[in-house]
Amino acid sequence: MSRTVIANPIYDSVFKYLMEDIPAARVLLSALLQRKIGEIELKRNEYTRTKTKDEISVLRVDFAAEIFNDDGSRELVTIEIQKTYLSTEIMRFRRYLAAHYSDDSNAIVLSDRPNHKRALHIITIYLLGHEVEELDNAVTYVYPRMYDQDMNKIDKKVNDVEFVDGLVHDMIVVQIPKITSAKVVSHLDRILSVFDQRNIVPSCQRELTVDDSTYNDDADIDRIVRRLQKAASDEDVRKEMEIMDEYQTLYDNYVKERTDQQNKIKAQMEQLAEQREQLAAKDTQLNSLISSAVSAFVSSGKTPEEIATLLNIPLDDVLKVTGK
Repeated sequence: MSRTVIANPIYDSVFKYLMEDIPAARVLLSALLQRKIGEIELKRNEYTRTKTKDEISVLRVDFAAEIFNDDGSRELVTIEIQKTYLSTEIMRFRRYLAAHYSDDSNAIVLSDRPNHKRALHIITIYLLGHEVEELDNAVTYVYPRMYDQDMNKIDKKVNDVEFVDGLVHDMIVVQIPKITSAKVVSHLDRILSVFDQRNIVPSCQRELTVDDSTYNDDADIDRIVRRLQKAASDEDVRKEMEIMDEYQTLYDNYVKERTDQQNKIKAQMEQLAEQREQLAAKDTQLNSLISSAVSAFVSSGKTPEEIATLLNIPLDDVLKVTGK
């Protein structure tokens, strides 16, 4: 069995390089959507890398595409891909999605209604470099459906109702850590096998190896493998991968320092709490001793003033015990 070395597509620079090749992008998106894709256009100005307060990057790549439905009908859609290298906050995904809903460019003018714009249906694809604990599958599909007041499914497609179609979206969640090339059953499995992080080259995590037999007889995955092979030798792509690794190291150090600091603060707080408990116990013990001493002096006929002087404590403390 021979293996081919490819660039690791979990890196932003490699994934961008892959998706800039329209035939390769069509292969990947068609496999994920499980739909044939006709015309497809990459919105080049939609590349975005932003960071959260913890310096976690999110890459976004958007496409306008024509997809073929099961009944043979065609539909123009917006496909939004959001890819994360590390775990990030959900609100960032929501803000990107909100931007799409409010973007006038994600609408078309109908030929029979020139004064009317119809919002394009949005399909979001999340490629996650981390696992979602509640989801077991490598790929999860979330599609909206319509129901009547008795919760019976309405026999009508969402995209047949313009009002509904413009206000809901399909979602596909891909968990890269759960992708494995050890069990390839479907066409989608074969396509996603190029993301399998278990195939990292031991001496360089920026590269993976793929089994040649996986794609030799499949023109679709061959296109992706060849593109990733080319990425592995592209100087600009490799330089960006190096920067990403440096960033990862800085981020890991930051997280470690913050965790160490939090653990140190936690230990100090626990120590202070323990000291407070000890002081409270000593106060209780001291108050008990003072109370016993005051009671003994009262029994011997001493006045509160005399007791306060003898014990060198405030008169009020003596009166609290005597009740006078």
